[in-house]
Amino acid sequence: GDPSYFVKLAKTTVTSSTALVAFDNSIITSAYDNYYILVQAVVPAAGNTDLRARVSIDNGSNFITHECSLSYYQMNGTDASRYNARTSIMLTEDESAVATKGMNGEITLYNVNGATLKCVKSHGWTTNGNGTSQYSYFGNTAIDTTSAINYIKIFGDQNILSGIFTIYGIAKWNT
Repeated sequence: GDPSYFVKLAKTTVTSSTALVAFDNSIITSAYDNYYILVQAVVPAAGNTDLRARVSIDNGSNFITHECSLSYYQMNGTDASRYNARTSIMLTEDESAVATKGMNGEITLYNVNGATLKCVKSHGWTTNGNGTSQYSYFGNTAIDTTSAINYIKIFGDQNILSGIFTIYGIAKWNT
């Protein structure tokens, strides 16, 4: 197929405590059918934070049903398994009790304007539980709507103290 390229649409740098980072209908529009979000150096206000996202079709007034399965593996060990039936787009689960270990991740939204299946691929990395185990998470999420998605919020169980969140539209050459 045609090669794709990323068009930077917005960047949010968190420097003080906030509940969430959102990209609204001024950014997520019919201009692109697919979006990529890069999440860098996120530090939550407290440990044991799960980093997740939710999408909306009415600019954040309501959030639609998400069905996420999240696989994980320990990069410096042998622990591996999966979580099923998560109701958010998951980036990480069980971040370290030491909040400053932080998290990184990426979210790709597919077919946001289409009337058929919308899906999300997410990938996150964090130090888990005891502060020494490095984990990688792979999420696959189905979005139950035929309406256009026009909003996404990224949040955790605790406020976000710092981090960089950048959203890109995925365009095709020759369009």
